[in-house]
Amino acid sequence: PATYITEGYAWGALPWDYLSIGLWNLGQFKAAAAAGRRAAALAPEDERIQNNLAIFERSAYNGTESQP
Repeated sequence: PATYITEGYAWGALPWDYLSIGLWNLGQFKAAAAAGRRAAALAPEDERIQNNLAIFERSAYNGTESQP
């Protein structure tokens, strides 16, 4: 049976993109940047992902990590 796991988007940038956004919102800036780099590598043509990566990397450099 077909499930999301058989869809191409489940194996592309989307999971890394969602993870990076969630981590950034939790204040985990370095982890968000790392996940964003994975998403950006898988979708180099996606301008939104590339822009998000720039934001995440600035946050990781300038911000302070919140501790879970």
